Amino acid sequence: MEPNIQKKPTKVQIDNLIQLNQSQDYENLEKHCRILLDNYPNHPETENFLGTSLAGQSLYKESLNVFFKALIDAKKNVTKAKILNNIGVSYIKLDDHENAIHYLNQAISEDPKSVSVHFNLANSLRSIGDVKGSLKVYEGALKLDPNHQNSIAYYSIALKTLGNFRESISLCYKALKLRPDWGMVHRHLSSMIKYSENDTHFEEMMKIIEKNNLSKEDSMHLYFAISKAYEDKKMYKDAFKFLSKANDLYREDISFSTKNSNNYFRLVKKVFSKDFCEEAFDKENHLGEGIIFVLGMPRSGTSLAEQILASHSKVFGAGELRHFRKSIDRVFLEKEEKKFPKNVALYPLDSFKEIGADYEKTILELRKGSAYFVDKMPYNFMYIPLIRLSLPKSKIVLTERNPIDNCLSIYKMKFGIGNAYAYNQEELAQYYNSYNDIVGCWKRIFPNDIFSLNYEELTMSQKEITENLLKFCGLDWEDACLEFHKTDRNNKTASSFQVRQPLYSSSVKLWENYKDELNGLISSLEI
Repeated sequence: MEPNIQKKPTKVQIDNLIQLNQSQDYENLEKHCRILLDNYPNHPETENFLGTSLAGQSLYKESLNVFFKALIDAKKNVTKAKILNNIGVSYIKLDDHENAIHYLNQAISEDPKSVSVHFNLANSLRSIGDVKGSLKVYEGALKLDPNHQNSIAYYSIALKTLGNFRESISLCYKALKLRPDWGMVHRHLSSMIKYSENDTHFEEMMKIIEKNNLSKEDSMHLYFAISKAYEDKKMYKDAFKFLSKANDLYREDISFSTKNSNNYFRLVKKVFSKDFCEEAFDKENHLGEGIIFVLGMPRSGTSLAEQILASHSKVFGAGELRHFRKSIDRVFLEKEEKKFPKNVALYPLDSFKEIGADYEKTILELRKGSAYFVDKMPYNFMYIPLIRLSLPKSKIVLTERNPIDNCLSIYKMKFGIGNAYAYNQEELAQYYNSYNDIVGCWKRIFPNDIFSLNYEELTMSQKEITENLLKFCGLDWEDACLEFHKTDRNNKTASSFQVRQPLYSSSVKLWENYKDELNGLISSLEI
């Protein structure tokens, strides 16, 4: 059959695509789009739905090809704006915020009244650390629609990042007026409240959780929030009951394999042996001057360490960056069907210097000429040998705390993407064991190149430990590093509230309040 070039799909056909999209039936949406495009080639609305169907199946690169084709075929500004918005979202999913921001700005030019474009642009700006810039865009979205729920909620999150807790809390209540059972907002709000005996928000959450029509996601978030409230009240049995429910509920929808995780750790260890590291070290490589990597298990004190360092006048704290791992991937491309770390032996040793140069280039604009630059991606602990080989002038700070307290703190946290090991006691313990094993290996290979910052020691001897930390990093003493909680800077992590409080020891040995409930964790930890 010849394509019907002169016609376009009927309203019924387009309505069917809209319905499939709304029901998130992306496989059928893709199928129907391809059938329609066989009959009506170059129809931009159908192409846009096809791109959406691919993005809905996490095929983001493939979706971009379709969206760009749709953009060429689109005529109307509003249609172009929708396509540009979808391009921006796919780039966000690929963690390419530079391109996301570029195309979302184009979308706003095409349709300045699109609330969703403003919202997505604000989220992308917040992700790259331009939180103040994101506030202006969230405000723009709320001028267009004062009751846009997502803009209210994420505006609140951005304010929390900047330490504006009062206004952030106020916006939470505004969002909850519009949607009282919004679990994510309740959990976000709970992180900024210290609950007492008769707390109205706690009572509201308990009423909501009794409903039978709550979504699984709302229930999960509320369980985490209620657990936090019970812990504040020192009602630990009740706190753990809800904490366990929250983790069990979230774990049901996560794909994680301890075996795969352990295999990856073993491969990295095998490749970066002591002999290999000695052979690969280049004495002529002087890259990394002024760069400080703060790393370790999540919830081990990485945010606190960065906040202390960033309180120094010469230091810029960049937060959790994926840049170093991306530099590794850009240099160690798949070769002979082997991916990192299996492909390292297929590349020349000067590839490490290439990684260092790529990383320095990547952070150049973000660093803005600061003499010292902190990258606090916790999971860089896996890549300590690569840091030493590619950026030998950099400093490595490993944060550590009591293993059970560390794991409990992780178990209490609802993370964003990743951290899939965190929602089951045994899996969490096994991941910690793997972490402890690989870090022990790196300490033996680089005994003088890693500063171990112990949280418990820091709470007992704050000034002495802080002095030692600054000296290791090549920094002079500044009193501001003792009063880190007064430093005005972005903190996008789960610890954004805690790092704006003076140093406290209430979380030390907190696990003892849960020792009966943490049996699975404690028995599986190799400590």
